[in-house]
Amino acid sequence: PHYTAVLNLAGIEFPMILKDIQKFEQLNAVSINVYSNENKQVLPVRLTSDKKEKHINVLYLQDPRKDGVGHFARIKNLSRLVSSQLSKKEHKKCFCDRQCSGRYAQVNNKYMRSYDSSKPLSYLMYYDVNNLYGWAMCQPLPYAEFQWVKDVANFDVSAIALDSPIGYIFEVDLEYPQHLHDIHADLPFCPTRDKPPGKCEDKLLATLYNKQRYVIHYRNLQQCTRHGLRVTKIHRVLQFAQSPWLREYIQLNTNFRIRAKNDFEKNLYKLMNNAVFRKTMENVRNHVDVKLLTKWDGRYGAEAMIAKPNFHSRSIFAENLNKCKIMYTDTDSLIYHIECENIYETIKCDFARFDTSDYPADNAYCMSLANTKVPGLMKDEYNGMITTEFVGLRAKMYTVRVDGKKDTKKAKGVKNNIVARTITFDDYTRCLNEEIEMTRRQSCIQSKLHEVYTISESKIALSPYDDKRYVVPNTTETLPWGHWPIPL
Repeated sequence: PHYTAVLNLAGIEFPMILKDIQKFEQLNAVSINVYSNENKQVLPVRLTSDKKEKHINVLYLQDPRKDGVGHFARIKNLSRLVSSQLSKKEHKKCFCDRQCSGRYAQVNNKYMRSYDSSKPLSYLMYYDVNNLYGWAMCQPLPYAEFQWVKDVANFDVSAIALDSPIGYIFEVDLEYPQHLHDIHADLPFCPTRDKPPGKCEDKLLATLYNKQRYVIHYRNLQQCTRHGLRVTKIHRVLQFAQSPWLREYIQLNTNFRIRAKNDFEKNLYKLMNNAVFRKTMENVRNHVDVKLLTKWDGRYGAEAMIAKPNFHSRSIFAENLNKCKIMYTDTDSLIYHIECENIYETIKCDFARFDTSDYPADNAYCMSLANTKVPGLMKDEYNGMITTEFVGLRAKMYTVRVDGKKDTKKAKGVKNNIVARTITFDDYTRCLNEEIEMTRRQSCIQSKLHEVYTISESKIALSPYDDKRYVVPNTTETLPWGHWPIPL
């Protein structure tokens, strides 16, 4: 038969079983998604982890006469199949074969040239934390006396002081109550390395599932319980002596960086902090001790919290919390879509939390220049320039439009010059709205067995497919896996 001349079928028996599909993909440089039709629903059975230019979708049909035996039928048009199965109509319907976390936001405020006074005011703000790794290394860190706690059944996590000379790491089971799902949907607590539904490759996921045997630092666990998560079981507790033994070193480099006269010196002292972090720290996410309160009086109200001896400061922002939407996150930065009257007046009301030292001296917002390079403070990445539009496709694949500045474009795995010359802001928008992938050809130099080659390759530059979150149909909104409205 003709197919034996063009396909490599080494080690594959027929009828082919599901577990052999990955082997078939590797032998023939193709990618395959497998679906089934159960109760009039087209469901993914097996989704490829590496979508290639040669890609096919197949429908798995169980043989009713033989258990464990099935047949594969090629799906010529997945969107049409889904539409006909679910709505009995033959016209094409948009359908993502992998979950897309792309989001879109467009703002409207008086600082824009295209300001429309008839529409609600909103802002896009890209905030970056100053020296996040350095701030983390200024906190109390383990250094000696590591031992297991013997009696963990009655261990009171909330009784541990924030800067206690004794620190703890817990292994616990956590329950994520359903009433918290909507509140925590943008950024759930306790990320895990896990497989998205229907996938075989582990990814870092922030989900709303309950957690079993989750390893967590005591300060993070205190934060979780304060925000409503429940500890259902403590398995083990590791105890250790801790102190801020790295603080002087970090502050020394920070001071050198403030006095730096060129970019080389700035990057050098930044690297001297970050290199230590990478070599000595396992967990890059450290959180401050924050309580969210909705009332003033009572045992757990704001008045009682202020009266406590460990009270530090307070910020009033809860009345606008539902007007603040997280668009994109990185290790040390967040992109927000904020609906408010004037974001810069809001910053002034909480000035001590922001580094505004890089704003222009004659900025239009009368913003004072202060808090230069203070670790842990938030910094406006664009220093007062107006961000007008954002398109996010997946992790490390997004674009930001800023008035008076070239578009910021990120595409992981694609060379910077290719992104700059051949990919536009409209390409991101089209990729999001039409749910299509875009490829670009690039050249690179590789070494194999000590021989150097120049390689020209076709890369998927933009893709709306991402399985880190669940896409809400017919919207640009996504939900974390485990959120209660997601159909099982």
